Amino acid sequence: MMSVELPLSFPPSPFVREAAGILQHESLTILDAGACTGRNSVYMAQLGHRVVALTSEKSEALAGAQLVRSMSVEGDCNFVVGDIRRLGLAAVFDVVMANEVFHMMTKQQSYASLAELRGLTKPGGVHVVSGYVVSPREANEQNGRHCFRPQELLNNYQDADWQIVTYQEDPSRVFEHGGRQRVDSLARIVAIK
Repeated sequence: MMSVELPLSFPPSPFVREAAGILQHESLTILDAGACTGRNSVYMAQLGHRVVALTSEKSEALAGAQLVRSMSVEGDCNFVVGDIRRLGLAAVFDVVMANEVFHMMTKQQSYASLAELRGLTKPGGVHVVSGYVVSPREANEQNGRHCFRPQELLNNYQDADWQIVTYQEDPSRVFEHGGRQRVDSLARIVAIK
């Protein structure tokens, strides 16, 4: 698979770059749920995949469309404004990516969204998912309702009988910034339906 470089202001996440190496087929259909302005979506389109980039903000979709044009992947990466909690998509995808978006919703909404995303995945399809994780001893009222607990993302996929390709979890790190507690640890999973 070829390597692609984006401008320094829009590099794909290291996790997505690593996961792209696992995807051996070209021209896969990919849903990037929670794409923001599309750094991961554009990267996958540059690798020859067809990407639907879902973002909840019109301004992000406009910025993403500009990035798509500047990187010459029109037709291979299309932005859709929508809510990951209420997808309502009729298509199914070879790959679903959802990275660092679940802290924006409650745990119940995260579980429901993960289940819906699994339903939008073809048999043999792949999920590339990451989310913030916080240990129970470091959780506060806010991040405890929104972040995964250790092993929680892994258990969610194991309980759904998905094959785990890779699972990595950072040690729980929480710090104060601007008077607010911030979580700086991720759980990352690549799994096959």
